[in-house]
Amino acid sequence: MVGGPLQPGEHAGDEPAAEPGPAPARTPRWRRTWLSPTGLSAIAAIAAVLVGVWGLLAQNRAPSPVTGTPAADSSGPTGPPSSGGPARTALFVYGSSMPGMARYDLISRYVDRSARDSVNGSVHDSGLGYPMAKFGGDGVVPGVVLWLDPETAEAALTEMTRVEAGLFHPVTVRTAGGVTAQAYEWIGSTDGYPRIDVWDGSTAQYGSQVAWEDLAVGDCFQTAHEDLALTSWCEAPHALEAYHAGTVRAGTGDPRVAAEKACAAAFASFVGREQSRSELTTRVFSESASASSRPRFLCAVGLPGTRHAGSLEGSDR
Repeated sequence: MVGGPLQPGEHAGDEPAAEPGPAPARTPRWRRTWLSPTGLSAIAAIAAVLVGVWGLLAQNRAPSPVTGTPAADSSGPTGPPSSGGPARTALFVYGSSMPGMARYDLISRYVDRSARDSVNGSVHDSGLGYPMAKFGGDGVVPGVVLWLDPETAEAALTEMTRVEAGLFHPVTVRTAGGVTAQAYEWIGSTDGYPRIDVWDGSTAQYGSQVAWEDLAVGDCFQTAHEDLALTSWCEAPHALEAYHAGTVRAGTGDPRVAAEKACAAAFASFVGREQSRSELTTRVFSESASASSRPRFLCAVGLPGTRHAGSLEGSDR
């Protein structure tokens, strides 16, 4: 029975033989393998690998866009050139030498380009018109990297070292942007000096040398010479604070004696105790009788032999 199960006694060989004819064409084994579902999956996987490799090669050949602060060679105080050529010497500045600040004109002619950056450390206000940095630690010193023209870089660093001599010394720092640069670190201690987040130039007016006659009540200063003063921000350590000023009436007698009496009388109301019971010291500046018919005077107070941050008003010391 064609198409049915074999009956007992029947054999497959009992079926009539087919008419002889040409044998059907056979598909090659390799073709059968690759056209199978498994073979097609393998082809797709190989194609994906080839596309990935080609994309990687194309990416490596294409120039990468520059983003952020470029990295520098870590072998010395150098940074990348602005448009090819030798590596630029890099200088990290964080105070009055930054672009837009008071002393940038001293260095600007040596600068090829600049970028904002930062270095680990802490920055403090000197009270004299500039900040002081100590590098290292967990804090941040915001500033600017200046890439110097290779032809004048040595002259620029010589000029900077000369200007900073005695207060700051050159050190090598590594910025957050990966630039190795030269910077100037405060030599002395920063104890007692106010720590700031960033130098913004808001206290840059201090540090001026003036005659005592140009001081006003509430001004803080360091003494420079007998009749000269170096102005200071009162929140930073300073020697003296002006607390009273006035003029001596004509015909009063010795203007100096009259000025001292006026300063002693004003002392208690300012400090909070009599001058005779105070640990503080006073300094009296006064004009002579020949200088004016109404000689001026200025009274200042401070701690003997040391500097004090903040005002002594109401200190009761």
